[in-house]
Amino acid sequence: MPRRIKEFEQIRSWARERGLYEWGDLKSQTVKLGEEYGELCRGIMKQDKNMVKDAIGDLFVVLVNASHLAGFSAEECIEQAWDEIKDRKGKMDGGTFVKENEEIDVQPIVVKLPHGAPFDEKLLPPSINCTICGIDLNEATGYVCNNPSCPHQNFVTCKSDE
Repeated sequence: MPRRIKEFEQIRSWARERGLYEWGDLKSQTVKLGEEYGELCRGIMKQDKNMVKDAIGDLFVVLVNASHLAGFSAEECIEQAWDEIKDRKGKMDGGTFVKENEEIDVQPIVVKLPHGAPFDEKLLPPSINCTICGIDLNEATGYVCNNPSCPHQNFVTCKSDE
């Protein structure tokens, strides 16, 4: 049995007090996870460290609750993931660790900004289509293609004209 993490216990207690485990479900937590992931993407795009930190914390909260609703503890899930990756071999490719015998093709969708312009979501079009699967990438998705059947898992990045 994995060691219990105090903050995870506090999250579970908070969720119990609010009826999340009695009235919530895994589907709604999965939707919440997508919302928080979008916030993380926005924070990264805006280079807002506080927004990134908050979104990562929110993701942990949602994952703790989702794991509970799925019948596992978050600690069990982390332990299983660690056991799976601890001896994994591979290499870095385009900022992503790729395990041996696995190809990954992450291709950014580049949105050109005026020379010297800082990133601002208002400069992005209301939506952009993934260049591979065509899914609509917008503020709600954090401008990231999270279509599990899309082999490229595209994301939007911005580059100044120089």
